[in-house]
Amino acid sequence: MISDNDAKLNGAVRESNHVHIRDIGHTMALPVEKQYGKDNHFKAYTKAIAGVRVREVMRETGCLPPPRQRSVARFMNLSHTIKWSRNMQRIFASLNTNEKQTFDFVNTHGKTTGGSSDVFGFVNGVLKRVKPEGLSKKSIDTRLKETDRILNNRNKRMVRFKSSVRGQLERERDKPAGEKSVWNASSDMIESPFGCCRFKRSGNPLHGVTACALILPLLTRTGDRDRPFRG
Repeated sequence: MISDNDAKLNGAVRESNHVHIRDIGHTMALPVEKQYGKDNHFKAYTKAIAGVRVREVMRETGCLPPPRQRSVARFMNLSHTIKWSRNMQRIFASLNTNEKQTFDFVNTHGKTTGGSSDVFGFVNGVLKRVKPEGLSKKSIDTRLKETDRILNNRNKRMVRFKSSVRGQLERERDKPAGEKSVWNASSDMIESPFGCCRFKRSGNPLHGVTACALILPLLTRTGDRDRPFRG
């Protein structure tokens, strides 16, 4: 069964005696949050990002603000925001005076975004591959090799992040039943439609499904040759 890393869901799946596949997006967000969640420089950067979106949306600079960032899942999709910051630094000299004053924070936090670009780029790369390819021993082994190749900076933060990522991936590696087994590794397909349903119908108490929209588990397979599913 597949779910995010919610404690209640983890306990429920564990008690069901099913193999628990953790959503790859949430799984990769955990090491990121562990490294950056309490970092004051990083929090100041994300606060500046959120502030400029609100302030500039209806102004002349409204075409330049960063991508929208979800507050709940901010560690799952920050790679686009980091890329935006790096691009803004690259073109900063071509901005007019007003634009420079508005977006000068990209230079103020340049060290933060520069140091984290490899991390978020790596996470984004893992998600782009594992979500469509699925979870298999082969796909995880490939990602582990990429971990060693891409995350090769020896500073303490990167070493801790790399160790945490490897631990998360290795934990999932042996869950597929066989070498050729490929299982779904993303809960997006259930979160997206049920999330929309909950958003549209949340004001109507008669639609009881909305209260349970995101705790409905999904079987990751219909069966393997060496381990058939029995309903």
